[in-house]
Amino acid sequence: MIASLKVWTLRTEQIQRQLEQELAVTQENLMHATNELQEATKLADILYEVCQNLGLVTDHLIKQKGVEEDKQGSQSFEAVLNAVVHRLDSSKVINHRTSRCSSEASTPFDLANQDQAPQKPAVSASEM
Repeated sequence: MIASLKVWTLRTEQIQRQLEQELAVTQENLMHATNELQEATKLADILYEVCQNLGLVTDHLIKQKGVEEDKQGSQSFEAVLNAVVHRLDSSKVINHRTSRCSSEASTPFDLANQDQAPQKPAVSASEM
């Protein structure tokens, strides 16, 4: 009986040491994760401040260009969005014209299908 208690005690001591080692590793991992989270939070705060300042600078530059602020807030986002949409539309027109030119030199099968498809009039960039 005493021998079995000694064996049981040794096993529990081994298990306890293993668990203590795992606990130490887990605590160290938690500490590293917490530090990384704090750094990520600081970085997010910095990025937020930069974004705020960039918005203020954008508002100022657009105001200098003649776009006025209305009573509800700045129109910088709308002005920038309109400029981006205009550029995208212009590039689509250019890509459409380029693809039509390349399709003219394609196979007879493609040419037959192209003749069946309704043709859209090309929109020039000056019309936009």
